[in-house]
Amino acid sequence: MKRVVLICMFFCSISFADVYTLKKCNGCHGDKGMKKALGASVLIGEMSKEDIVFALHAYKNGTKEGSYKTIMMGFVADLNESDIISIAQEIGK
Repeated sequence: MKRVVLICMFFCSISFADVYTLKKCNGCHGDKGMKKALGASVLIGEMSKEDIVFALHAYKNGTKEGSYKTIMMGFVADLNESDIISIAQEIGK
Protein backbone atom coordinates (compact mmCIF):
# COMPACT_ATOMS: atom_id res chain seq x y z
CA MET A 1 0.00 0.00 0.00
CA LYS A 2 2.80 2.38 0.87
CA ARG A 3 4.39 1.77 -2.54
CA VAL A 4 1.11 2.59 -4.33
CA VAL A 5 0.77 5.85 -2.41
CA LEU A 6 4.36 6.86 -3.25
CA ILE A 7 3.87 6.08 -6.93
CA CYS A 8 0.65 8.10 -7.01
CA MET A 9 2.35 11.01 -5.25
CA PHE A 10 5.19 10.92 -7.80
CA PHE A 11 2.89 11.03 -10.83
CA CYS A 12 0.66 13.68 -9.28
CA SER A 13 3.66 15.91 -8.59
CA ILE A 14 4.72 15.66 -12.24
CA SER A 15 1.23 16.53 -13.36
CA PHE A 16 0.98 19.54 -11.04
CA ALA A 17 4.40 20.81 -12.15
CA ASP A 18 3.29 20.71 -15.79
CA VAL A 19 0.03 22.50 -14.99
CA TYR A 20 1.92 25.24 -13.13
CA THR A 21 4.39 25.67 -15.99
CA LEU A 22 1.65 25.85 -18.61
CA LYS A 23 -0.29 28.40 -16.55
CA LYS A 24 2.72 30.70 -16.87
CA CYS A 25 2.45 30.43 -20.67
CA ASN A 26 -1.33 30.72 -20.72
CA GLY A 27 -1.22 34.01 -18.87
CA CYS A 28 0.00 35.84 -21.98
CA HIS A 29 -0.39 33.34 -24.83
CA GLY A 30 -3.86 32.02 -23.89
CA ASP A 31 -5.08 28.46 -23.78
CA LYS A 32 -3.11 26.24 -26.18
CA GLY A 33 -1.12 29.30 -27.31
CA MET A 34 -3.92 30.73 -29.44
CA LYS A 35 -3.66 34.34 -28.26
CA LYS A 36 -1.12 36.93 -29.39
CA ALA A 37 0.85 37.79 -26.26
CA LEU A 38 0.67 41.51 -25.56
CA GLY A 39 -1.44 41.71 -28.71
CA ALA A 40 1.56 41.35 -30.99
CA SER A 41 3.41 38.03 -30.70
CA VAL A 42 3.06 35.08 -33.04
CA LEU A 43 0.45 32.46 -32.16
CA ILE A 44 2.66 29.86 -30.51
CA GLY A 45 -0.17 27.36 -30.81
CA GLU A 46 0.47 27.36 -34.57
CA MET A 47 4.19 26.61 -34.15
CA SER A 48 5.64 23.12 -34.49
CA LYS A 49 6.85 21.34 -31.37
CA GLU A 50 10.42 21.61 -32.69
CA ASP A 51 10.11 25.38 -33.23
CA ILE A 52 8.79 25.85 -29.69
CA VAL A 53 11.68 23.86 -28.22
CA PHE A 54 14.17 25.86 -30.31
CA ALA A 55 12.60 29.20 -29.32
CA LEU A 56 12.50 28.35 -25.59
CA HIS A 57 16.14 27.25 -25.66
CA ALA A 58 17.08 30.45 -27.50
CA TYR A 59 15.26 32.60 -24.93
CA LYS A 60 16.87 30.61 -22.11
CA ASN A 61 20.43 31.01 -23.41
CA GLY A 62 19.91 34.63 -24.49
CA THR A 63 20.35 34.17 -28.25
CA LYS A 64 16.74 34.91 -29.24
CA GLU A 65 16.33 38.48 -30.45
CA GLY A 66 13.19 40.53 -30.48
CA SER A 67 11.15 42.92 -28.43
CA TYR A 68 10.00 40.20 -25.99
CA LYS A 69 13.46 38.83 -25.25
CA THR A 70 13.75 40.32 -21.76
CA ILE A 71 10.24 39.29 -20.72
CA MET A 72 10.64 35.74 -22.00
CA MET A 73 14.10 35.27 -20.48
CA GLY A 74 12.52 35.77 -17.06
CA PHE A 75 9.82 33.20 -17.73
CA VAL A 76 12.12 30.50 -19.10
CA ALA A 77 15.01 30.94 -16.68
CA ASP A 78 13.82 28.21 -14.31
CA LEU A 79 12.62 25.74 -16.97
CA ASN A 80 14.50 22.48 -17.30
CA GLU A 81 14.63 20.28 -20.40
CA SER A 82 11.65 18.26 -19.23
CA ASP A 83 9.58 21.45 -18.78
CA ILE A 84 10.51 22.69 -22.26
CA ILE A 85 9.55 19.40 -23.88
CA SER A 86 6.27 19.26 -21.92
CA ILE A 87 5.35 22.76 -23.07
CA ALA A 88 6.14 21.91 -26.70
CA GLN A 89 4.16 18.69 -26.52
CA GLU A 90 1.14 20.44 -25.04
CA ILE A 91 1.12 23.58 -27.20
CA GLY A 92 2.90 22.74 -30.46
CA LYS A 93 1.53 21.11 -33.58
